[in-house]
Amino acid sequence: FRLGTLAVTLVAPLLAAVLTDQNGKFAPTRCLGPWIGLALTAMIAAVLLGQGDRLGFRVDRAGVELHLSLTLSDDFCELHHGPALQPDDAKRILADCGFRHRAAAAFFGTQVDRLIRLYVYDDGDQKARLMGARGVAVTKPWLNEVHLDGLVAGDTILGHDMSNLVAKDRVTGYQTL
Repeated sequence: FRLGTLAVTLVAPLLAAVLTDQNGKFAPTRCLGPWIGLALTAMIAAVLLGQGDRLGFRVDRAGVELHLSLTLSDDFCELHHGPALQPDDAKRILADCGFRHRAAAAFFGTQVDRLIRLYVYDDGDQKARLMGARGVAVTKPWLNEVHLDGLVAGDTILGHDMSNLVAKDRVTGYQTL
């Protein structure tokens, strides 16, 4: 990831170097070396960042759901989790998610009109590897998602994150498509 980011960062100055003279005027260089350097840097950036999912530094929702392959849902929440979460615990977490969704909506005076996606990771390491965050709860209000690790039914963090999701329409007027 760092090498790809460095390559992307170097493309603009290299492009400027091959297209301008010392005074900043447009004058493409006729020397082949700088053009080759630009082409190689751009190619490295494209390959590394384009293969981020295979190299393990960029995972999209489908990749997360591949690892958190077990799903339970009701009218309020859709729970994605891995096999480490016991089925009875998953059912209790799903019920708690629905309860907290309804409670937050009642508190803020809003409708329970959207499904919340709850992703429960086995531990902080898995969460960091799949979505880039360790040691912090992540709420994505624009996607109606909550990402937590080590969650147990009744944990107050779920209520806090649910209030962030439900309150966004009330507080900001922001509407999710």
